[in-house]
Amino acid sequence: MNFLDEAQWVAVDTETTGLNPYKHELIEIGAVRFSLKGLAERFQVLIKPRGKFDPRARAVNLISNEELEKSGIPLQEALPKFFDFIQEDSLVFHNAPFDLSFIVTAANTIGYPLPANTYYDNLHLSRVHFSERKSHALAALRGIFNIETGQAHRALADAEATALIFLASLKEKGQQITSKKKFQKFMKISRRLDRFKVRLPKNFEEIQKYFDRRIKTGELFKVQYSDKEGRQHLHLVKAKELMVFNQNIFLKVEVQTENREILVPIAQSIFFDNEIGTIQFLSTER
Repeated sequence: MNFLDEAQWVAVDTETTGLNPYKHELIEIGAVRFSLKGLAERFQVLIKPRGKFDPRARAVNLISNEELEKSGIPLQEALPKFFDFIQEDSLVFHNAPFDLSFIVTAANTIGYPLPANTYYDNLHLSRVHFSERKSHALAALRGIFNIETGQAHRALADAEATALIFLASLKEKGQQITSKKKFQKFMKISRRLDRFKVRLPKNFEEIQKYFDRRIKTGELFKVQYSDKEGRQHLHLVKAKELMVFNQNIFLKVEVQTENREILVPIAQSIFFDNEIGTIQFLSTER
């Protein structure tokens, strides 16, 4: 992989006050510049939010109001510092659409022009090239590659893990990457940051409110959905967590009697509410 000897990238991760980029805000950005030689310069900044902090997000990242008040800076100062750090390097994310939806929304909020950096997505690469893995979550890949970078769900630690996973993936598939052309083919998809569009359904808050109630009560209900092969499934489930991947909304559920968890795509599923009846959420973009 001689052509990659001089290449470098910047791995990026964010922490936010919630899941919805139209409602919630960036509170931390972490980034690390790296190459085949390993990790190099680091960047980390805390950002003071203007609105409320969703307690569910706080429970995940453990960022306190006191920490933000003491060390946080305004968004209009933080974001230019981040863009100055990444320069023109290609970016690497894990679940890029989630982080980018907040970064792009934040840039639009303060009227800051978006750079044209290329970006890649570890989550997509894992699903394409390592489909045999049971999970492609960052935590699962940390375990597979025995990566320890500090507290999970803090931006810099997760950015470092993202970088190390990217390098480990290149090493594992090294025989497929012997030229720049083959590298681009291995990446499968590369995008430009300035062309990223934020797309979430208009009824996102309605969906979030409904399933928050489901998660809180722990009530069992039935869900019907289609898998990747188009086969229909009907399960009795318990709602565990609402998640956003690739700008699509999924519900993590525990399948009763089978002792396993699955992700159900909200827009392609039918839910059977014991009180309301049949519910189907349409994915109408903003």
